[in-house]
Amino acid sequence: MKFLLNNDLKKNQALITIIRFFLFFMLFYLVSSWMVERSQIGENIEEITQNLLGDPELFMDPLSLIQILEFLHLKLFAYMILIMMNGAILFQIHINKKWQLFLVITPFVLLLLDTFSLLGSSYISSIFIIVKMVLMSLLPLFMRLQSVFILFKLR
Repeated sequence: MKFLLNNDLKKNQALITIIRFFLFFMLFYLVSSWMVERSQIGENIEEITQNLLGDPELFMDPLSLIQILEFLHLKLFAYMILIMMNGAILFQIHINKKWQLFLVITPFVLLLLDTFSLLGSSYISSIFIIVKMVLMSLLPLFMRLQSVFILFKLR
């Protein structure tokens, strides 16, 4: 990421082209990641409850701790790379410092809340399922809007 430490990003057309392609493919990744998570975890409260906690009537076992940790491990790894890249790009764009901080910190907070809500809904209370359902859509949506904002500012 050292290549992003450039004083004037708008003068480096090759880097802007790379960033545009990165953001374009990131949008595809975020959409596919959202679809995969909805298919693995569920789309509504009943499906999420069945998948996480199991359903004896349907002979569904609850997700094991290993399955949840594998899912979280992959998600955290992929999202951290995306968040770090977007953050580095955002700090090179000339916008208000408060907006920069908001756009950089918010995905970290949403990712942490999403992680804790999955663990909380599995092991603490089913109330966390509602939080998980909201954050499951909110995090990729925010990241997509962040990417579109960056693309717009690089014009």
